Amino acid sequence: MRPSTLYLHRSRFVDFTPPSITALAFSHPPLPSGAPIPASLRLAIGRSNGDIEIWNPLKGSWIHESTLKGGKDRSIEGLAWTQDTASDGAQLRLFSIGYSSVVTEWDLETGRPRKHVDCNGGVIWSISAQPRAISGVHGKDTQPASTASDEELGQALVVGLDDGSVALLSTDGGPGYLEYSKTLMRSSSKKARVLSLAWQTRHTVIAGMADSTIRVWDTRSGRVVSSMSLGRDTKSSGGREVLVWAVKVLKNGDIVSGDSRGEVLFWDGKTYSLRQRIQAHEADVLTLEVNRAGDMVVSSGVDRRTVYLGAQKGTKQQGRWAEIFGRRYHTHDVRAMAAWEGGNKSFIVSGGVDMTPIIIPFQNFSKESHRVLQAIPQKPIITGVPGSRLLVSWFDREVKIWKIDEFENTNTKIQVQPGSTDPGRKLVSRLVLGDDENITSAHITPIPNFKGGYILAVATNARIKLFHLRPPKANSLFYSLRVSKVHFPKSFIVRKNISTDTQEGSDEESDDDDEDSNVDIAELGARLIQFSPDGKWLVVVSPESKIYLAAIEVNKIDTGSRSKISITLNPAVSLMGRIPRTLPHTQSSKQLSLGQAPGTPGIKSKNTLDFGHLASYPLCISRVAFSSTSRILAVTDLSGHIDTFILRPSGWIPNAVGGMLPKLGVPIAAMEFRPVRPKEQLPQAITSGNPGDEQPQIDGEDRLMVLTSISQDLFQFDVLKGKLSEWSRQNPAKKFPTAFRLLSETGCGLVWEVEEEYSAVSSVETGKTVSKERIWVWGSTWMYMFDLLQNLPEPSVKGLADAQHKRKRAGFAGAPKSTMFPRVAQNSRLPKSAVSADSDGDLAMQDNDNDNANSSGDDDDDDDDENMRWGNFSGRQIEAGDSSSDGLKFAVAGNDASSGTAAAAANGEHSLAKFPSGKKKNKSYSPPKYWCNTHYKPMMAFLPIGEWNSFTTRNVDADASEVGRPREPHRVKEVVVVERPMWDIELPPRFFGKKERVNALKSGVWA
Repeated sequence: MRPSTLYLHRSRFVDFTPPSITALAFSHPPLPSGAPIPASLRLAIGRSNGDIEIWNPLKGSWIHESTLKGGKDRSIEGLAWTQDTASDGAQLRLFSIGYSSVVTEWDLETGRPRKHVDCNGGVIWSISAQPRAISGVHGKDTQPASTASDEELGQALVVGLDDGSVALLSTDGGPGYLEYSKTLMRSSSKKARVLSLAWQTRHTVIAGMADSTIRVWDTRSGRVVSSMSLGRDTKSSGGREVLVWAVKVLKNGDIVSGDSRGEVLFWDGKTYSLRQRIQAHEADVLTLEVNRAGDMVVSSGVDRRTVYLGAQKGTKQQGRWAEIFGRRYHTHDVRAMAAWEGGNKSFIVSGGVDMTPIIIPFQNFSKESHRVLQAIPQKPIITGVPGSRLLVSWFDREVKIWKIDEFENTNTKIQVQPGSTDPGRKLVSRLVLGDDENITSAHITPIPNFKGGYILAVATNARIKLFHLRPPKANSLFYSLRVSKVHFPKSFIVRKNISTDTQEGSDEESDDDDEDSNVDIAELGARLIQFSPDGKWLVVVSPESKIYLAAIEVNKIDTGSRSKISITLNPAVSLMGRIPRTLPHTQSSKQLSLGQAPGTPGIKSKNTLDFGHLASYPLCISRVAFSSTSRILAVTDLSGHIDTFILRPSGWIPNAVGGMLPKLGVPIAAMEFRPVRPKEQLPQAITSGNPGDEQPQIDGEDRLMVLTSISQDLFQFDVLKGKLSEWSRQNPAKKFPTAFRLLSETGCGLVWEVEEEYSAVSSVETGKTVSKERIWVWGSTWMYMFDLLQNLPEPSVKGLADAQHKRKRAGFAGAPKSTMFPRVAQNSRLPKSAVSADSDGDLAMQDNDNDNANSSGDDDDDDDDENMRWGNFSGRQIEAGDSSSDGLKFAVAGNDASSGTAAAAANGEHSLAKFPSGKKKNKSYSPPKYWCNTHYKPMMAFLPIGEWNSFTTRNVDADASEVGRPREPHRVKEVVVVERPMWDIELPPRFFGKKERVNALKSGVWA
């Protein structure tokens, strides 16, 4: 019998549409060149659906740590960070506005709003945080920390309203203390919207208005100090008012504004008079950024051009500004930018209607290139039921369930349902939550022991819901799941396995025993929710990162002529205690002198930098994984800690040797237990050995594979032994392929491919059993496979050096000099994925397309048309068989020794593509130790489909080149690759300027 082959279903029917970017803000202001990068540095990205994404630029990895979920009819239109005074705890706080009269403070630890404050006015259009007393921010009345009072050190908020007024809010008192202070006096009876705000000093506010003016307020007196007029827009019919969309303040106090005429204006900061006007854009300037030195301004807006303006030096034009560079990085309107500088790092993050955050260089724009962050989530929002061929996707308040069709026993057709217009799949259920909150997590499991359908769990930050999905009736014409709600018990009794004291150094109190004795799981809300593989347990990670384990009770009730399935949760739940850990900000002092490294002892100076902290946010749980036997549970947090729990006859308990597992120090991108296929039925709990010496009943049950967010490091742990596995010790990070270690895109998931020897199919030709143990690692634009039965080759020192120093002209920002972007691009100089089929029936794929993905934007001012391939979505020609953008696609690997074939199916038909011949079968041939492909469109999921553990066989035609070869039983394994190219997403019409149209006509592409 021939060995197994892995089939890939390339699908693009999941219609996830990322919301557009509406606001950006860094947690820290620009720092002096000698100051270290704060460990608490974060980027907040506001989306049009009300979500706020928290990103960590850790060593250039740009990790999407968490999402503060929004809800129905909500949008984020402005973001601001503040830092409390030392007496209030020095915690970083995040505030937002969004088409309402309310300012919201967010709790990063729970992902929920902490407080709402009404500003006693109209709709808020803009927000800005007062500069810190000592932060490197310019300001003539900035006071040293040693002389200023706590009130003066605090950071107030100002918000601009649609009636032309500016309101002041106080943040004194620590997290949760946000109060309305006063409304500053309006300068006229005309109600003009306050579109933009900036602080000139700690007590002077600059406001860009919608009535062709810029006004200056003194926050102490509440009066208007000055008003600067821009005149009317003479180019428009009727001379419309000029909208001042953006204002910024330079280091010397001068003011920069961007308006609806596409002009960037420079104003004297003392006399408040116009100094210079530059027509930098052909449409509205929506956003501005200035560097810390005050000699460079970056603008962008509706025309999509990012323009660099520099101050002239050493010439007769000293003090004058000029455009020095311009480029289109985005494909649509740019709505927001945020800049940060510190040490040798200098970059801008921009975003807008095209949904994609792009990192562009600031100071070194002539030497570095941009980097595109994927718009799709780094944490998959798709799961599945492999045995039932179901895929479940969720976003916003909607859940969709798809059923993937099986294909016939040929490699030329897909089995299409009669009358189906969508070949290869069918939408079998769609649920829209009636709540206002967006979904945080969802999971599905088949009902154990009964053929009664599935249980779907959906969680928001406010509540948890369970649904029973039943198969259609026998006489139904179409396959559609019937949905009914599962009712929870009225209350749950919490059983605490160990002391559940809060983490050491946390602000939380440990006297909530009475509250935990009875909880309402349904109203608890969850950041993560997941079923065990056997469908008997539900783990709920609350917004506070508490771990609850509830048993699922399924009973069959006979009601005479028919039976009914009853589903509920056992009212007794387990609250699992994590290992107490010291919070990051309590490990060492964060009071650092200028230029002093963290943790370095030094003499206290009155000019000190307090970088602040994020409280217990780094200890928030980010990932959950069950073992395949459902007897081991692992959770990890944003700091890289791993907590494990095991199922005993008495219930769930913490792993006695769990504290021996090392802290990885960086967030974990993905983790999965090695699947095992037992010979006989296993007990439901681990019972052997003493409490400190638990051993798995099956070899490999406790092997946990972990993928880190930096350098794609892979570690395999023996969880019940509290140490690295033998394979991981023999294959340290330095032995992994250089191209894999230098990938710029963070990994998203892991998939095991294991065939145990006692369950493998015997080979017809050799009579020997076949065994496989592989791990598939995937990111949004790449895929790797590693054979764990073989050790990786020794690293090539020359290869690593060449990869680090070889740079195209379009190399992305920071490589090799800057460490903010230390890794080469994922599609740059990587080996082609040409691995022929081998005797093991491995996947054999090759991308023969030589056209790489182009830049996400174009450049009408720069003749550099070199392909920019780092995480971009557009440009590459669709390969054979990819003519349908939403059809289910198969990539089939032939496993014949003399030649390999691959087929991609679209619209129900296969288009064959020949591969180079593989190696001949002989005793000396060994399968490859790893395999890679870096030419996928942005991937949302890489999931097994079908019965992987059933080892059913199918008759597959022999290769067309071998006429007369008889059919052989063939074991099939299938994987669904869910792609979401951005060109498949419909965007609103965009602006085309005159220069752009002329350039398009010259190049012959304008229609």
